[in-house]
Amino acid sequence: MKFGQVSNEFNIYLIETKLLFDTELKLALEKEPTNIGLLDIQQLINDVFFPICAFEHFYLIFYNIKNAAYEIIDNIDREIDAQICYGDKPRILHYHFTDYLESKGLINISRRLRRLTPTFTKMTWQTTRNSIDCGIFLMRHMESYMGDARTWTTDLNEEQVKLSSNFFLIFPTNL
Repeated sequence: MKFGQVSNEFNIYLIETKLLFDTELKLALEKEPTNIGLLDIQQLINDVFFPICAFEHFYLIFYNIKNAAYEIIDNIDREIDAQICYGDKPRILHYHFTDYLESKGLINISRRLRRLTPTFTKMTWQTTRNSIDCGIFLMRHMESYMGDARTWTTDLNEEQVKLSSNFFLIFPTNL
């Protein structure tokens, strides 16, 4: 099944996760220091970040409300089908988030976002071998991303694949 297609299992899972999403979002908004929540999203909030942990991997789903953007930001440079990498998590989150916006009377924003499919943000520091530090990458992405990958600056470096010439491997022979 391709990314974006809906199955019967997906519809059942949407129903099962609706209450969990609403409850978790309400708890997160209650902790929000300015206490504005998402009710004032049209006037005050431009960027919405959802940190995701799935399949023992952390990545970020980002929404830019003003410019109607929906992005998946992942430190791993994926060459394979998004459905294999992320499963249904982004679609489920997208559905619940846009449904939440609609339930709060933000129908135009919800409809604009609902039509979107995710873009996969490319970054020079994406890795092909490092799946261990995904939590660190996630935190740095949330701290530094301002909604435009073309002008995104961060202190993250490109993946180093060469071994230092001063590096030696020692294999014990009597184990």
